[in-house]
Amino acid sequence: MQTIIDEVVGAVDNEIPDVASGLPAEFPPEIADPIFDGIETAARKFS
Repeated sequence: MQTIIDEVVGAVDNEIPDVASGLPAEFPPEIADPIFDGIETAARKFS
């Protein structure tokens, strides 16, 4: 189980920019940024 958690946490830093770059240009940052920040915060809690 810990191996899976480590893999997911390790992927966060690479995946967020990939996902962000796939969003439409008009996608509101006031929606995307808190989501990405929350994912990063959760990942730090597991690392």
